[in-house]
Amino acid sequence: MHIFHPQQLQSAHDLSELTYRGSSHSTRIHHRRNGNYRPVRRGKHIPPKGRPERNHRLSLLFLFVVVGCLLVSSRVGFTSIVTLGNKTLRLSSSAVRLGLVTKQRSLKSLVQEEENESHFSNEKVWPKPYGWESYSFGLIRKHFACKAYAHDQKKPLPTLQDWQLFRSQYSEMVDNKHIFRDDPVPPTMGYTLSDTRGPPPYYAEHSADGRGRGLFASRDIKKGELVHDGTDSDVMFPDAMSWRRFIFSLPRNRACDMIDWTWTQKLEENGKHRIFAAINISILLNGGKDGKNVNINPDSSTSSKFYATRDIEKGEELLTNYKMYDTKWAEVGLRDNTIVYSSGPLVQEHEPYIEPVWPKRSGWEFESIEHILKYFHCEAYIKDANKPLPTIQDWKMFQSHYKKHVDNTRSFYDTVPPTMGYTLEGSGGPPPFYAKHSPGKGRGLFASRDIKRGELTHDGTNTNVMFPDGLSWRRFVFSLPRNRACDIIDWTWTQQIETNSDEYGIFSAINISVLHNGGRGNDANVNPRSPTSSKFYATRDIKKDEELLTDYFIYDVAWEEVGLF
Repeated sequence: MHIFHPQQLQSAHDLSELTYRGSSHSTRIHHRRNGNYRPVRRGKHIPPKGRPERNHRLSLLFLFVVVGCLLVSSRVGFTSIVTLGNKTLRLSSSAVRLGLVTKQRSLKSLVQEEENESHFSNEKVWPKPYGWESYSFGLIRKHFACKAYAHDQKKPLPTLQDWQLFRSQYSEMVDNKHIFRDDPVPPTMGYTLSDTRGPPPYYAEHSADGRGRGLFASRDIKKGELVHDGTDSDVMFPDAMSWRRFIFSLPRNRACDMIDWTWTQKLEENGKHRIFAAINISILLNGGKDGKNVNINPDSSTSSKFYATRDIEKGEELLTNYKMYDTKWAEVGLRDNTIVYSSGPLVQEHEPYIEPVWPKRSGWEFESIEHILKYFHCEAYIKDANKPLPTIQDWKMFQSHYKKHVDNTRSFYDTVPPTMGYTLEGSGGPPPFYAKHSPGKGRGLFASRDIKRGELTHDGTNTNVMFPDGLSWRRFVFSLPRNRACDIIDWTWTQQIETNSDEYGIFSAINISVLHNGGRGNDANVNPRSPTSSKFYATRDIKKDEELLTDYFIYDVAWEEVGLF
């Protein structure tokens, strides 16, 4: 079964000559609802027709076309297999992008493919997102997906070339007058410590206690001895914009390093907070979890000199208390009042912020829904039970983008605003539900009055929207800011057009009806009467303010049928 819609394969005019070795497995991503629109037909293998010698000539002709595509392509990627007659041929990822072949892809392989994309290589400079000039510290860290990298305990120590890159980019992006002194001690060993005229009494190595990279005593150190002096070795950024320019000029992994190596500090008790970093191994100093672990500390929060707080043996890891420094991103123009999630998304709180539209990457026209979900880092955002309800501005954005990118003839005029639903036919008013947060489930719908068993609670016949194909859905999603894109991904579902039909459509809704949460068995109290219906009926009496739940397993998940697998 092929992944891409036949309309995307115009160059392969005779689809009957191709046998696809795709995946029959479809990862079940549970999305929503139903409706009606022009269907997308299930792709089927059509046996070759005509005389055998004619088919043989056509197979050879197609073989030459595919080989020509391979010669033109300069990229080398994963291989897929096309069967032409009795011959097989391995094709590069560029041929797959052209829609000539497909590849069996698990979620793990999709993630690995994403990480290996040259456009988003960890060792290349990533493109700046729209609005990067106003990004907060946390949002920049999220943009580079730094959390997993920061937790990687096996990432290598920075090389001399890495330190030289940091220094050259600092000189170019921040301060071209800053001269990194001709120090006989290389940054891989630290710097020249003024007290000893040699390197500081430590070396960089991986910690055995799960801390990753760290610093260890290169000799016995006495209590009260100067261990580190950042006065000359630290670098300062005059403002947030210079720091952003520096970070966005670095390859992704190096950017993540420098993000985690940045702190704010006052140089005087009543002075302003400044942005600091260090471009030598002194920055690898780890923090201690309690007072017993800490063995070096500055005298005060305004000092850059670290002293041993007790005798330290050779080979012992050096640990400090980073709480000595009061991090104030807001005071340096990198305000970050955020909630951070396990897989990285950020929800801004109390900060006026215009969400940027993320840049499309190469090959977005053929991305699967799983891959798009991963690209926008939607998993944790979708699981966030505290994210706010969509505003009237959000719904208007969805409506205007749908008209612009999918169907410019669609009208969304209704006397009932989308924050209340729509005009339910027969009632002259909104449906009998309202939106609010559900404990443990996030946003949901609740009965605005008592509802009798068998009563119509929702009719998506005219309120749902449909996408004619996978490409129109992708255009719509990639036109939205990141959080709004994640909303639509979560609110998208597939549905059979007719009972026992092999035709499916891609659907969503642009009003609060899409906030129905799922329930199984007796928990579900509203359901459609068939997998092809748009109308939801109460399956039992429902009390006012009771949450409305539906069984989404009624609908088939058929991304491969609509060109999104």
